[in-house]
Amino acid sequence: MDLVDLDILHRVVEEACRMGASYADVRLEEVEGVNVTVRKGSVEAAAVSRRMGAGVRVLVEGSWGFSSTEAVDEASLMEAVRNAFKMARSSSTARRRRARLAEVKACRDRVRARVREDPADVDPGEKVRLVLELDKLACSYGDVIRDVSIRYFDGRDR
Repeated sequence: MDLVDLDILHRVVEEACRMGASYADVRLEEVEGVNVTVRKGSVEAAAVSRRMGAGVRVLVEGSWGFSSTEAVDEASLMEAVRNAFKMARSSSTARRRRARLAEVKACRDRVRARVREDPADVDPGEKVRLVLELDKLACSYGDVIRDVSIRYFDGRDR
């Protein structure tokens, strides 16, 4: 399942080209993960989250422009194109050399990491327990340890 309709993405790239970009791409990202923060034996934060967003990159007259958005609807992506285009135009005044791209075929790929145990399969409560255990272990070294703060995050990009 795609995060956004491919027709929308094509229209976004076409708009960038219509505006004068010689190259444009849209990169979508969805991240699901668990975040745990423990300080001095207390859980300060524990959350399961899911975020989506997109980055738009354009090449205009040899200068790069980039803009990102957390909203992936067509209007937000079009606004990101306009912002990336403005950034490319602005950066062209400080450019020493024009950026150029090699002529290569576009591709789409998926890479899967091999892991012994998938963090997504571990219960979030177990992750909190493990972080609390690490905090307790760090504090067990006595007075030489004055403060302990542990942050844990795991995420899965799509």
